[in-house]
Formats: sequence, C-alpha cells, structure tokens
Amino acid sequence: MSKTAAPSKPFTLRAYSAEDYPAILALWQYTRQRPYRPEQMERVLRSEGGVLVAEGKLPNGEKVVAGVLIWSHNGQVGHLWRVAVAPEFLRQGVASALIHQAEADIRASGLDGVGLLTRILNTAAQSLYVKLGYRHREDLIFWSKRFDE
Repeated sequence: MSKTAAPSKPFTLRAYSAEDYPAILALWQYTRQRPYRPEQMERVLRSEGGVLVAEGKLPNGEKVVAGVLIWSHNGQVGHLWRVAVAPEFLRQGVASALIHQAEADIRASGLDGVGLLTRILNTAAQSLYVKLGYRHREDLIFWSKRFDE
C-alpha cells in the first residue's frame, strides 16, 4: 500500500511585516474590529508580543493575508487580540493554526497561560475556543475606559 501525503494547508504562518498592514487593516474593517495603528503594531513587537500572519494563495496564485492574530502579555499570562480570518479562508483551519502558534510562542516565553476576549454575539469564535480547550470564566467582568471617547 502506498502512502499518500496529507493535503497541504492553503496557507502558511509567518511573522508580520509592515507591508502587511494595508491588507490587515482591510481584514479588520471587514470583520468590524477596531484596528491597531501601525505604531501600535510596532509597540506590540517591541514589548515581547507577536503579530502572526497567515499567508494564503487565491485560485489565481496571488498571495494574500488570510488571517492575523496579535498577542501580548502582562508578564504572567499571554493575551490573544484581534484574531481575524479573511472570508475566502474561513473553515480552513486558519484561526486554529494562528492560535496554536501563538500558544507555542507564549509557552516558549515562559508565561503561565493564555487568555482572550470575544464579543458575546461571536458564537462561532466561542465554539472554536471551546474546541481548542479554552473555558469561559464566570468569575471575571471586563471593564474598559477609552481615552478617545
């Protein structure tokens, strides 16, 4: 019996580069997420966090940003921010791959765990997080204060 190779994923993971920003901005706008400004992305990178990009190929061979994830930490645990996937790449494992890579990077940084926030109505993301082993914390309430409002 001959072995067949597992099908390759329609994307590869890599580190963010400044040239990715316009495509990431468009993706955040599509997914209705508040965008990071370029200088904020650079600040994350300087603070031992990370910006991961999933690069995909369209049927015509064009390389595009298929997904993005930003992670940072508070010195104790990592935090995942702005997980977004382009519509052409939904349900192809992009978000899972980005999260797994971020978790590996966070673990390698010596942090104790990882957390994330999601909107109440984003049930698709919540289902994914449960599948990936995350649990809903009933003992926390998120508070925020915007300086630009």
